[in-house]
Amino acid sequence: MPELRDHYVEAGLSDPERFGVAGLSMGGITTCAALTQFPWIKSAVVLMGSPDPIAFSEWLLSSTWVEGIAASSDEKAAYTKELAALAPISLAEHPESINKRPVHFWHGTKDELVPYQMTFDFYQHIKGQPYANNVSLTTTVGAGHKVPYLISVEMSDFFSKHL
Repeated sequence: MPELRDHYVEAGLSDPERFGVAGLSMGGITTCAALTQFPWIKSAVVLMGSPDPIAFSEWLLSSTWVEGIAASSDEKAAYTKELAALAPISLAEHPESINKRPVHFWHGTKDELVPYQMTFDFYQHIKGQPYANNVSLTTTVGAGHKVPYLISVEMSDFFSKHL
């Protein structure tokens, strides 16, 4: 992330005082992680990304995506140990790292690849906290893992307002 920022700033394509980050799906998960590490991110939009990489990984390991792949108890213990290494970049573990920055989440309720409930629960947990006063969530009932055009417009409007 710092290399990307430096590239765009040095090329004159971004202002270091107005640097925003957006991500879709795994990019949304990465955006959440970046918020825990880089205070120079001024604003962010997360489209269908989980703020909790540990819970998301656990969900993936127990989902139909791994159907037919049996893991021994030793392998499961190894997965658990590896997942614990994600704690430092988990926005769910470190929500205070939002630090009053404008962050917008969008998620559809029928997303089959990144569960909506994780994002909704995170938002419910942090809303009203001083560090999260500039966090918002838009839910599209019935939407799956595809960003509707109007949500892209909403993202653009969000950055226009907050950068």
